[in-house]
Amino acid sequence: IFVILVCKIIVYTNHRDINRNIAGEVFCATYTMQGICCGKECRIRKGRRGVMKATIPYVEKKFGEFNRLIFDGKLPMLPIELTNAKTYIGACVYKRRRGLFGKIKLYDFKLRISTRFDLAENVIEDTIIHEMIHYYISINNIKDTSTHGKVFRQIMNSVNERFGRNITISHKATDEEKEQLCGT
Repeated sequence: IFVILVCKIIVYTNHRDINRNIAGEVFCATYTMQGICCGKECRIRKGRRGVMKATIPYVEKKFGEFNRLIFDGKLPMLPIELTNAKTYIGACVYKRRRGLFGKIKLYDFKLRISTRFDLAENVIEDTIIHEMIHYYISINNIKDTSTHGKVFRQIMNSVNERFGRNITISHKATDEEKEQLCGT
């Protein structure tokens, strides 16, 4: 039996929380911040300073940078997928199966980033790091109390403190993001 598990960064709106637990999926959420895009790997939206949509080369580059800086290069590269999802910004997806003696094996990890929303570069970076924390916990078989349990929060708080990041658990949609959601 194969089960797909997903860690998603959900976009929360003021009028309702989008947090559906689809069979076999685990949802998580993250943050909002300000920033500007200065890389060639991203697409800057004309007329809107400081926002971008991620591209695969951009996400791969940032994954490599953060892997070296935060995780001492211990995370194996995983496939990057861009989606048009409206209920999340980022997702760390993997499958699991029971091996010998009932031991659960996690495999086929993927990092998904939604390009539906124009976001500040540091929001996309923090989303990538958020998902990398889930990836780190999963590939090292670290037990946690929940999806965003004590271990996740310890790592997140350490990264925020050591590297001046603003990684959190939930992302509150801005008015522009709500407009993009409703307008598309």
